[in-house]
Amino acid sequence: MTQSRQRNIPIKRKDKITFWSAAVHAWEKSGLTQREFCQNQGLGTSTFRYWKKELATAKKNKIQQQELIPVAISMSDASSGQTNSSSLISLTASGRYRIDIHDGFHPETLEQVLRILERIS
Repeated sequence: MTQSRQRNIPIKRKDKITFWSAAVHAWEKSGLTQREFCQNQGLGTSTFRYWKKELATAKKNKIQQQELIPVAISMSDASSGQTNSSSLISLTASGRYRIDIHDGFHPETLEQVLRILERIS
């Protein structure tokens, strides 16, 4: 019966994420099966599979979150009687872009502009 060497795996979640990200990346480059890689590295196969799935899910969620652009909406102060004649609504996206929407705007144009901003942000 052969003894496998045990690897020191970090305790803190942040450190585990770093450790397992590196392990999964090394496995992808190794050309080995998961089982072979884990045996060579002294890692548990089921734990490796768990973290591979966990990291893939986290990556997918991060990508989905990046598709959203935070938008701040400021409207004229109707209670003070002050109106902004230059725009009805002002959108600020990612602190880099400002879009003033005037009365009678074309929703299709706004939709196109927002799609473009999503791609370049």
